[in-house]
Amino acid sequence: MKNWLSKRPPGFTSSEQRTKLAYGSVSAGTTFRHTFGTILNANGENPKVIEELMRHANLKVTMDTYVQAVTDEKREAQNKLEKMILPGIQRAAI
Repeated sequence: MKNWLSKRPPGFTSSEQRTKLAYGSVSAGTTFRHTFGTILNANGENPKVIEELMRHANLKVTMDTYVQAVTDEKREAQNKLEKMILPGIQRAAI
């Protein structure tokens, strides 16, 4: 008996197509990975740990592809930059 799991399903030739078969859509698995990495990062997890949990070969793939800065972090970074550049200027209330 041949191992049918190691063979490509008929009509499915690319990894994208196999992912589509497994998850129902290509974006479901990818969306989960992005969310997983972003949540771990937002909770202050060590980037190297995130890389290893996501089984990436290097940290660049993890941080550049799968982890996004959440809105509060972006806003905080912008505020810090503003204070460094314009330390004596009061910001208008919006």
